[in-house]
Amino acid sequence: MTDSPTMLAPAATLFAAPQRPPSNVTEESIGVVGMPSDWTHSSRIGTRFGPDALRVASSEIVDSLPLCVDGEFVDPADGSRWRLNSPGWMYDCGDAEISPSSVERTTAAISEMTKAIRCAGAIPVALGGDHYNSYPACLGYAKGLKERHPGRRFGYIQVDGHLDFSDRLGAWGTHNHATNARRIFEIPNLIQENMVWVGITGWVDGGDLEQIEVIGGKVFSS
Repeated sequence: MTDSPTMLAPAATLFAAPQRPPSNVTEESIGVVGMPSDWTHSSRIGTRFGPDALRVASSEIVDSLPLCVDGEFVDPADGSRWRLNSPGWMYDCGDAEISPSSVERTTAAISEMTKAIRCAGAIPVALGGDHYNSYPACLGYAKGLKERHPGRRFGYIQVDGHLDFSDRLGAWGTHNHATNARRIFEIPNLIQENMVWVGITGWVDGGDLEQIEVIGGKVFSS
């Protein structure tokens, strides 16, 4: 068992899941990681409040569901029953420690948490945060996958209006909300031809699009 990376406990948990350190999640469960950072965005900040908002909203959903006497929830549409919090299916591992003044420390903190979850055999679900955070989340997943299953590789699907495939963005440099997909592209055990973009509607750099097409990636506009 590895030491747990630094985690900050949230006020509420996703779907009222029990809290547990990243390295102590169980195999084949879901480990939730909060990434309350929007410091690498050039405009429209506020997504750092996203993880807590999602947790609170999901807890309210749990509270509003009708509960059967045997501990199961019932779907009013078809009468089917299910257990939202069956033991061991999901754990909320809290938030990564965000350093507003250091993208390097923020990247390392998110990466360490998602790596620990994957090394434990669970699936990390990361809540952001601005677009950049998908890079450290994928980076940690990739490291954990390599450690647990050295021969395995993975693909990447981005649902967004932009490619986020720039190598750098002005004063924000190489690590920001417009470069996350390019940094993910550089992860060694990523299958580059299995990169997919869905919903592209905004401004697209022709050079970035050409490079994606050369590697065999797929871009679908909305």
